[in-house]
Amino acid sequence: DVDNDGDPDLYVANYVNGNSNLFLNISEKKSFIKLKLHGVRSNKDAIGSKVWLYKSSGKSKNGVLAGYRELNGGSGYASISAKEMIFGIEKGSNYFALIKFPCSSDTLRLNNLLAGNMIEINEIEGVKALYVESRNWIVRFFVDQENQPEIIKYILVILMIVSYNLKLRYSKWNNAVNTWLATGFILLIFIFTNQLLLFEWPSVSYFTPVLIVLGLLVMLHLFIGRILMRRLAQKEKQELREKLSRDLHDDLASTLGSISIYAETLKGLNEPEKHDFKKLSAKIAGLNQSALQSISDIIWMTSPRNDSLQSLVSKTSNYMLEILTDNNINFRSTLDIPDEPIVLKEKLRNDAFLILKEGLHNIIRHAEAKNVVFTAKLIDNHCTIILKDDGVGMRESNSTKKGSHGNGLVNMRKRALESGIDFHLNSNEDSGVEIKLRFKN
Repeated sequence: DVDNDGDPDLYVANYVNGNSNLFLNISEKKSFIKLKLHGVRSNKDAIGSKVWLYKSSGKSKNGVLAGYRELNGGSGYASISAKEMIFGIEKGSNYFALIKFPCSSDTLRLNNLLAGNMIEINEIEGVKALYVESRNWIVRFFVDQENQPEIIKYILVILMIVSYNLKLRYSKWNNAVNTWLATGFILLIFIFTNQLLLFEWPSVSYFTPVLIVLGLLVMLHLFIGRILMRRLAQKEKQELREKLSRDLHDDLASTLGSISIYAETLKGLNEPEKHDFKKLSAKIAGLNQSALQSISDIIWMTSPRNDSLQSLVSKTSNYMLEILTDNNINFRSTLDIPDEPIVLKEKLRNDAFLILKEGLHNIIRHAEAKNVVFTAKLIDNHCTIILKDDGVGMRESNSTKKGSHGNGLVNMRKRALESGIDFHLNSNEDSGVEIKLRFKN
């Protein structure tokens, strides 16, 4: 049906002399039925489909067979069959057709077919047809060997992008939305580059889009790393400022306040007695010394030059010697530390010092000790520091139950837990207290 008017036309091929001719059927008599089949489960052109045309008859329930067609791809040399079926019928009669697609178990039935009808028939329709066509397209796409190198390339790029985003998810980067948008833009660049340049397989240039994506991801990572380092520096700066403010307030505010009170008291005395003058002067001097020691400790803890095991042991030992000597307590230290500097994290160093400082103050206030031993040694990259006294130990007295040691011990254990220090405190009544710290350098 060359002119698509529902009736067959005639082409005469002349292989000997003259020209081949095409004769169009221009008859106004519509004594044909034209069927056009579309496969869904079957092949798209529905090749292999079979159609039975029956003339309806009142005498026979099944009707009278009026024609049979089977759709094939070709029927002659260098030719191909039309993808349509044309049946000649009688005008005024009613017909029905049975249609069997090659991949369908059901047989379709079309009723009330009349001369002049041109009907397109789909194997299945609606959502089901869309599902089957989409599934078949996906299967054909992945099975096609020409597409498989491209599929591998896309999978590789998508895995790179997803892996990078998942890695950032477990880092300190908390702006995941912008990262996904940036990597999505990189994926669009990959698609555009891959489609524009049309690389062939196999070749080195085939991997050029993948290398472009890898380079962009590296640039994005460096950019994010720079932002994280800037944020970390700002955070550390803020934490340092807060720590200095807190330490100055805790260690100096009350001390300087007491000095001011005693100074005002001394100033208010018109003719102070020698005993009162000496007593107030001694208190002011002691508080002044305490303030200077606090400032010295703050400077030591905030200076990066002191981030070493040697500095920790030296500072602690000298501090204990000075404090214990002033309180008439014998002090002995045993240090087995190498001369080569061993770097410690700032928090670990400061927390270890504050734990030992708190232990020393407990000895002076509660232990009634006469001798204190300080030991530090390094074995297999593990440092062990021990502070032991020969005092009364931790008695279960009323003052203890009310918390004279409680807050200090809680703070010591908390600092040790936060810094990863293995903290042990051993005490027996009348045999002193031993504080043992162990950590990895």
